[in-house]
Amino acid sequence: MKIKIYFLVIPCFLLSNQFDNFKKNENQIISILTENDAYFEPFIKSDKYYTAGHYISYVSSEYENIFLNKIALLSYLYDNNYSRFNITLNQEIYTPASKYTIPPPKNDALYGAAFFVTFGVINRTRNLMEQISLDIGFVGPWALGKQIQNGIHKITNNRSSLGWDYQIKNEFLLNLNYGLIYRWTFIEDFFDILPQANIFLGNSYTAISAGARMRIGYGIKNDFGIQKYKSKISQIIVEDGLKIYALVGINGSIVGRNIFIEGNTFGGVKSNLKLNRFLYEYELGLMIGYKYISLSYLYTRSSKAFKTQNDLHSYGSIRLEISF
Repeated sequence: MKIKIYFLVIPCFLLSNQFDNFKKNENQIISILTENDAYFEPFIKSDKYYTAGHYISYVSSEYENIFLNKIALLSYLYDNNYSRFNITLNQEIYTPASKYTIPPPKNDALYGAAFFVTFGVINRTRNLMEQISLDIGFVGPWALGKQIQNGIHKITNNRSSLGWDYQIKNEFLLNLNYGLIYRWTFIEDFFDILPQANIFLGNSYTAISAGARMRIGYGIKNDFGIQKYKSKISQIIVEDGLKIYALVGINGSIVGRNIFIEGNTFGGVKSNLKLNRFLYEYELGLMIGYKYISLSYLYTRSSKAFKTQNDLHSYGSIRLEISF
């Protein structure tokens, strides 16, 4: 009889802890993220397609009962939810596999870069986080992809890409993004699964995606998992404390438009490449953090984005997050 009582008490205790720990986070956050296929270079030689993405982001402290709570699709339905806003400065760079061929082959990816500012609102409940954001900027030479990539290659004694004169022309960028994560806890603060969904709508990228991540480790209640550049979801510290965990994930997407494969929306540079409309990727990650600082690494292996792409593509994400 005692054994049966214990089996009833333990789950109730875990659930009560989960509910009692829900509180507003007063810290502000600065995040620096850098992604590059070179971050997996020792294992897979690569410098092509989506080759680099970087940002620096500011996330406010959490607010309660303000207008930001209403800029959401689901979280505002909950009685208890907290809101943040964030501002992010971004750059991303794309090159073909044949970087030393002039002119670039017509069956290869385009040269292109984007530079833009993201304004976002993050709403969080106990086990759900959603973010709505707007990207405003430009693609083309104004994004300084040629200068940044070849400048870094020069510093690191690597050969410069030769075809940047054929890159996508200048174009205004406007993209609306929505992301949703739900935390499904199996063992409190040790094992959970995070289903995730995204919608992207704009002249740069239009797609819907869905997937899930599994985390095992200590302190997983302190955030909603490792986020990468392309997820358009901020990785935020929910509670201060030690966290160290491993992560595996899988994601699928249906793509409607990708300017870096298809070319400019109106005029400019066009390509004859055929998009692969259905994409998948898998991820492996590691997070370590304590109190006001965390560092994460995420490896992503992606399927072919267009029909004549010669191989799957890999890249790594390194992210430093500091709260204050």
